[in-house]
Amino acid sequence: MRSNPYPGRFIVFEGIDGSGKTTQAGMLQEFLGKTREKPAILTAEPTDGKYGQQIREVLRNNGYLCGKRLSDEHIQELFISDRTEHCQWLSGKLLVGKIVISDRYFLSTLAYGLASGLDPDELLYRHRSIIGEDFLAPDLTIVIDVEPAIGLERRKKSGATREYFEKLGKLARIRQAYLALIKTLPERYSFLKIEIIDGTPDELEVFEAVRETVQRRM
Repeated sequence: MRSNPYPGRFIVFEGIDGSGKTTQAGMLQEFLGKTREKPAILTAEPTDGKYGQQIREVLRNNGYLCGKRLSDEHIQELFISDRTEHCQWLSGKLLVGKIVISDRYFLSTLAYGLASGLDPDELLYRHRSIIGEDFLAPDLTIVIDVEPAIGLERRKKSGATREYFEKLGKLARIRQAYLALIKTLPERYSFLKIEIIDGTPDELEVFEAVRETVQRRM
């Protein structure tokens, strides 16, 4: 993993399902579009590529792809493979000075993998072997943190179909994995900037914290 060498800036939103990260990513894109000459670009993982489409099928079908049940390790490898294409696209945008905001990135793989009993170091190794030694780190990662019950209730109210990871116990493990990784990763990679923001209040109040964080850290 390497720090961003390009003139563009790369901001990532993370969190459990129902945390509000997607809403906040969109609000930040809109805000930056009003305050800067160059509008920000919004992207997400899984992407719309080949692997991203497979991931969506797995999430919709409770871990099954083409009728075959995938292991948690195989699922996370699909995410990493999808990230290979995403990283190539990201590098091109950042090279020409764009601001890119992503809804999920590599921290999701580590958190969801850790919550499933996988080793984060092994997942980082898989990044190096699949993407390459120097896969790109964000300039800033914002983790929107909520209690799992709140996340599930928000998903329910939105009418979203419940997917593979959306069970209370599993979301609780994923949240704890995020909190653990937030403490340990910056100690190992000094260029990582990770901020945690309480996602419990209404979206405007949360965005004020997001806006302040982006302006302070970048």
